[in-house]
Amino acid sequence: MRQRILRFLSITAGIIAVCAMPAFANHIDRATVTADCTGYTIHVDAAALFSYSTFTITYQIVLTPSSGPAITVNGSIPVTPDANFNFSGSETKTWASLGITLNGNYALSGSAALYGDNIFLNQVDIVFTPTMLTCPGTCAGVIGDFVWNDTNHNGIQDSGEPGIPGVTMQLWDSTQTTLLQTTMTNAGGLYQFSGLCAGTYVVVVPNSPPGFTPSPSHVGMNPAIDSNGSPAPVTLPTNNSSDLTIDFGFFQNACVPSPVFMLGSAGSFTVLGLDNGSVTISEGATKVTGDVGVGPNDGGALLKATIKGALKLDPTAHPDIHPDLIVTGGTTIVGLGSATAAAVAASNNLASMVPTQSFGDITTSTTFNSTQAVNVISLKSVNLVKGTITIKGGPSDVFVFQVAGQFNFSSSQMILSGGVTPNNIIWNFAGAGGDIDIFKDVTTAYGFFLGPQRNIIQDHATVTGGYIGLNVTIHSAAIVNYPCP
Repeated sequence: MRQRILRFLSITAGIIAVCAMPAFANHIDRATVTADCTGYTIHVDAAALFSYSTFTITYQIVLTPSSGPAITVNGSIPVTPDANFNFSGSETKTWASLGITLNGNYALSGSAALYGDNIFLNQVDIVFTPTMLTCPGTCAGVIGDFVWNDTNHNGIQDSGEPGIPGVTMQLWDSTQTTLLQTTMTNAGGLYQFSGLCAGTYVVVVPNSPPGFTPSPSHVGMNPAIDSNGSPAPVTLPTNNSSDLTIDFGFFQNACVPSPVFMLGSAGSFTVLGLDNGSVTISEGATKVTGDVGVGPNDGGALLKATIKGALKLDPTAHPDIHPDLIVTGGTTIVGLGSATAAAVAASNNLASMVPTQSFGDITTSTTFNSTQAVNVISLKSVNLVKGTITIKGGPSDVFVFQVAGQFNFSSSQMILSGGVTPNNIIWNFAGAGGDIDIFKDVTTAYGFFLGPQRNIIQDHATVTGGYIGLNVTIHSAAIVNYPCP
C-alpha cells in the first residue's frame, strides 16, 4: 500500500511540473502589417522568451503585382524581452526609402520568424491590412534644372551667364538619409531628376565645381532665376508635379597669392628672375605652367622645355633662348623693374613679421598647424630627405614661413590638410644664404618660394606655386604649376 502511495505522489509531481512549463516557449504570437502606397508598419508580439541570450525577428513582405515580377522586402527587428519575457515592437518604412515605387495593384503576403542566438525557433504568417494595394499610375514628377557660372557674383541668372557642365547632382529623401538618384549637368549646365512621386525631396550639390564658390542664395523675388543653395528642399504636391526652379549658381574664385604677401605685380608670375641674376629652364620634359619673367640684366638659358603661359623679357634681359623652347602664350618685351622691386619689398616686409610659431632645423617629418588666420612660422633651416611636411589649416588660413638658412627638400612630400591652398603659402628667404634645392622625381612641394638673394634649383619634382629669386634653375623633367588655373 505504501509503495502505491509513493508511486502516485511521484506521478502527480511530474504532472504538476509539466503543467508548470510554458505550453509553447520562445515563439511569435502574432505579426501584422498595415500598408498603403507610401509605406508600411509592421507590428510583432512574441512571448515566453528565455533560454537564449539574444533574440531577433526577421520578416519578409512580398508585393505581387497583377503582372510582372514580385517585389520582396526583407527586414529585421531587434528584440529585448520585458520583465515577463514578452516582447511587442513595431517598425515603419517608406517604399521610397527602399527604392520602391508602386504603380498598379499589388497582393500582399509574407511571414515573420523568430531566432534565438541565430537558431530558428518559429514562424507565423503576417496578417495584412489591407491585403491588396491599388496605387496611382506611373509617377511622372520632375525636379531640375540649371547650374550656372554666376560671373558677376550676384546670385541671379543674368543674360549670357553660361551653364557649368559635369557637376554631380544628388536627389535625397526628405531626411537626407537615403540617396534616391544621382546625375550630372550636361554641356549646358542642365540637370533633371524624373519619375518622381508626390513627396518632399532634397537636391544636393555634394562638391562645388573645381575653382568655384557658391553664389548667394534666394536673392530677389523670382525663384526661377535665383540660386537655391545646397541642400535645397523641394516638395512635389502630386505624382505629376514639375519644379524646374531648383538652380545653383557658382562664381570662379579669385585665385591669387594672398594679399598678406604684398607681392604686387610679382605675384602674377610662376617664375620671376630678379635683377642681375638668371633664369634657366631646360630639358624636354620640363614644364612651367604660368608666366615666366626674366628680369633686368638677367641672363640664363631657355631651351628644350615648355612654358604654358607667356614669356616676358625685360628690355635689358639677355638669356640664351633656343628655338626648341615652346611658349604657348607668346613672348613679349616689357619692363619688369616694378615687379622685381615689389618682390624685394615683399620679402623685407615678410621678414619683419613677428613669428607666431618657431622651429629649429627641420630634419624629420613635421606638421605645421594653423593657430590663427595668418601663421608666421620661423624656421632655422629645412634639410629633409624622404620625409613629409604637413601644412594643416582652413581654406582661408595663410602660412608665412621665414627660413633663415638653406632649404634642401629631397625625395620628400608636402601634404596640405584641412583645405589650406597653395596660393596662401609662402616660403620667404630674407638675405643671402644657402640654396633652395627641391629635387628627385617623387618630390612634391607647395607655395611660393621668395629668395631675392638666393639660388633656387628644381631638379625633377613637382611644385604647385612659384619661384621668385636671384638665380632660378628648373631642369630635368621638373614641373612647376601656378596654383591658380
